[in-house]
Amino acid sequence: MSSPEKSSELESLRAQVAELSRKLAERKRAEEALRESEARSRSIIETAFDAVIATNRDGQIIGWNPQAEAIFGYSAHEAIGRGLSETIIPARFRQAHAAGIARVFQAGENPGLKGRREFSALHREGHEFPVELAITLFHVDGQPVLSAFVRNITERKRAEQALRESERDNRQLFELSPLGLALCRLDGRLIDINEAFTRILGRSMAETVGLTYWEVTPEKYAAEEQAQLESLRATGRYGPYEKEYIHRDGHLVPVRLSGVMIERGGEQFIWSTVEDITECKHMEEALRVASEERERISQDLHDGILQSLFAVGLCLEAANRLMAPRDRKAAGLSFDQAVGQLNQVIQEVRGFISGLGSDQLQGKDWLTELRLMLKSLTKNSPMRVRHSIEGQAVQALSGEQASHLLYIVQEAVSNGLRHSGAQEARVSLKMLKRGVRLSIRDNGRGFNPASVKGSGQGLINMAARAQKIGGRFTVFSSHKTGTHVLCDLPREAFHDSR
Repeated sequence: MSSPEKSSELESLRAQVAELSRKLAERKRAEEALRESEARSRSIIETAFDAVIATNRDGQIIGWNPQAEAIFGYSAHEAIGRGLSETIIPARFRQAHAAGIARVFQAGENPGLKGRREFSALHREGHEFPVELAITLFHVDGQPVLSAFVRNITERKRAEQALRESERDNRQLFELSPLGLALCRLDGRLIDINEAFTRILGRSMAETVGLTYWEVTPEKYAAEEQAQLESLRATGRYGPYEKEYIHRDGHLVPVRLSGVMIERGGEQFIWSTVEDITECKHMEEALRVASEERERISQDLHDGILQSLFAVGLCLEAANRLMAPRDRKAAGLSFDQAVGQLNQVIQEVRGFISGLGSDQLQGKDWLTELRLMLKSLTKNSPMRVRHSIEGQAVQALSGEQASHLLYIVQEAVSNGLRHSGAQEARVSLKMLKRGVRLSIRDNGRGFNPASVKGSGQGLINMAARAQKIGGRFTVFSSHKTGTHVLCDLPREAFHDSR
């Protein structure tokens, strides 16, 4: 072989060796990349939060990561080689599960989102729990492998159940609330209301939903409504404020409203509470009438009886001066007693006119007076009255406040004796953070305060006394539940009364 031929053959050999080396290097790099990819995949599978389970066509487990062990209780050594259905599927679902897996293998394609579902899984210890499953089909060395990603959704299901129960409870509270509740859009259109709200308007649910606030509100409130809407947009809440609604039969219903802005699905709504204050207005009117009547009586006493008593006193003094010394000495004791009693009556009338009157305790022991009064009231009655009086609360009261509270107790207990058939009652006077609270509770037959109205003079008198000393008077009662009378004196009332 000539030298040029040898040289050409050598060059060819070198090229072949170089190409072989290149291919070997590429193969080495590919193998290395494959090993790295497999290592990454194993790392992802080993550290995944979900259970990753692989099965072959026969349904045998060939892959089982640590999270699968944590979820199902089987170690990889125990699980691999077992049938998937017998291992993690409850017996009643196994046939359907096996049929579904067989269909995936027969189709030979990735099920995608169709392979995602929820079902009950079986723990090694025998209890069932909810899981979410997603499956995917791939091939290894030409053989199909089904990979399942399983997540324990027990906590999610509990949260969903708790949310459903909370929504159900909230709906029940919404429906049973004695206050009117309404959900509306910012344009005032009502989209959800409760029964109490329908009663305020005298309309059915179907008649009310879809209306706007403006359709049930007199025009005179338009400016105030606009101001409240601006407050809502600026602060996220409005009220409380008072207005009137138009009842279905045409009369106006006084109400007290307040509300907050909420957001749902990116849209803003208004939650409103609506309180029918008709009875409060009746009570205020009754108190006003009672106050006017009291002023009239005071004027009559001052201009009539008191002046007459003064005239009697002047006559007695004149008679005393005209009497002979011997007659004055004989009648002295009786005369002095008459003058003293007359002066006492004049003093009491003056006190009543000034609003303080002889009913002030003027430093007397309130608890002692209470005991004497209760003993006198229940002397010939089977009612038993217990009391719990805090000394600190008594000390906080002025003489006027103590007197009025004592009369409130007297009126409440007397009502229990005369009207309710109560066998027991409890009187308490306590010091609270915000002031003093007087409570009188009995176990009588109870009544409906709304039905009393003008005939309940005793309630009106108690409310008037509470108002006079800066207190808030409340009565809670219904049929067969007894009656609870409260009078709350805020701390600022102590300063105003002194």
